[in-house]
Amino acid sequence: MRKYLLHILIISFVFLLAPTAQAASYEAEKRHRAEKELEDAKEEVRRNPDDAMAYASLGIAYHNVHKTKEAIKTLKQAIRMDPDNRYGYSYLARVYSEIGEYKKSIKLEEKILNNDPYDQLNIIQLGFDYCKIGDKDSAFEMYKRLKKLNNHNAAKTMLKVINGEYD
Repeated sequence: MRKYLLHILIISFVFLLAPTAQAASYEAEKRHRAEKELEDAKEEVRRNPDDAMAYASLGIAYHNVHKTKEAIKTLKQAIRMDPDNRYGYSYLARVYSEIGEYKKSIKLEEKILNNDPYDQLNIIQLGFDYCKIGDKDSAFEMYKRLKKLNNHNAAKTMLKVINGEYD
């Protein structure tokens, strides 16, 4: 009987640990992929030191491995090299938003919006950032833009964010 109980205990323990082990394995693979992308992006910048998109890709890769300072520095370099580099502005705004620098993020997102009033991803991020600083009127303007662009699902989500139903 003891042998049987020990066997059940071991099997139960394995089943309890299996999801944790799978999650750890997934996270390790994800981290490995991000580090590989960073090395590839560094190599691309070495091969093309005058390519603003290579710098934007490097900034994104730094962001993906949680090297925020390097991401900001590199994305700013991409923007200096090509002031029309949407990706540089967009990802820099995203990094600022993620670290709670909402006013810096909003300034960049407004610049993107002025250049492309139909960029729905930017409109969504801008609306969220307005909510984060408590500017619900401006966030509501983003909701109206999304409705006008027929993105009803995003508009509904934006309205929920404005009403405090989502964080």
